[in-house]
Amino acid sequence: MDLEQALMDAGARQVVSCASMQQAAAELERWMPQAVVLDVQLSDRGDGWALAEMVSMLGTRPPWIAFSTGQPEAVPHEVQRLGSVYAKPYDTRRLAADLMAAQG
Repeated sequence: MDLEQALMDAGARQVVSCASMQQAAAELERWMPQAVVLDVQLSDRGDGWALAEMVSMLGTRPPWIAFSTGQPEAVPHEVQRLGSVYAKPYDTRRLAADLMAAQG
């Protein structure tokens, strides 16, 4: 909730929260987000970065990706290149500002 509010405060027009990989995949079929914040430990999978690999292949300009994790070392190095890693606890306002800056 804190991250969602920080994103809205930073100027995001729409924020959709998904608790599982399945729910996130369904949302990605509905619309193309400008950014995706992934918790590495989703409720139905322990490798949230698998979704990042899928997202990175969407369209010619894929969404900006941020990994939110309490275990940054668990994100494989080859996956870290797909986005930015934010180790919990992190300042949600900083992540929101980085997201908005990446949108240019």
